[in-house]
Amino acid sequence: MFKKSYLMSVLLIAMLILGACGTSTQKSGSTSNKSNGQDTTEDVEQNEEENSDDEDELEEDEEVIEDETDNQGTEEDNDNQGTEEDDESEENGTNSEDDQNEAETDQFQENAKQVDSDAQDYAIHILPAYTLTSEEPGRDSLYLTEDGNTFMRIETNPFNQDDYDYFKENTVSLLESTKADGETVSEITEENSLPQGENVKNAVGYTVKANDSILTGIVFEKDGLLVRLTIFDTPTQEHYSNFLKMGETITNK
Repeated sequence: MFKKSYLMSVLLIAMLILGACGTSTQKSGSTSNKSNGQDTTEDVEQNEEENSDDEDELEEDEEVIEDETDNQGTEEDNDNQGTEEDDESEENGTNSEDDQNEAETDQFQENAKQVDSDAQDYAIHILPAYTLTSEEPGRDSLYLTEDGNTFMRIETNPFNQDDYDYFKENTVSLLESTKADGETVSEITEENSLPQGENVKNAVGYTVKANDSILTGIVFEKDGLLVRLTIFDTPTQEHYSNFLKMGETITNK
């Protein structure tokens, strides 16, 4: 009887121990599951925050790229506009100069009258303020009527290459002999400062400063004539344009 009672007690204690272990395991498992669940939730939230940060950074990068693109486009537009304005300005400047030259030519043609040389075989258009006279055989003087010191000497011959070469060399020598001290004879390179127009060929010119004037020598061919012009102008060359325009009209009689 004692043994049976003892065995029953042992069995009861064992059952209680087993029951306690099971409860502890369940609590531990529940706690572990809760912990795991909390960690998972935190991981998900953290990932969402990181993704949100990445999206914000991506949006910021896109905005920067758009701003840079807009700025680049604006700079290109400004550059293109500046180029167009420069081109337009140059074109307007060229047109204005052409219009001015055309107006001066029209005015010259209206006012100038044709005059024949008494001593040489050429005719020339002369403006009212100037007078043509013969200096000596082969040389005429076209001078400012109110000032005989401002004039253009005119020499013509039938054209041939030897005389053309001689006129060029002799013109430089003439200017060298009349230049002021320390001055140098220079060749004219601007086309507008040389004779132009129909049938004008091989025009060359040289200029130098003298004591009280500017001397310019020009040689060219036109209509079978060899022409040399020697211009004695004021220091400001205020009559050079008129002398040049009149010289361009020289032609055979």
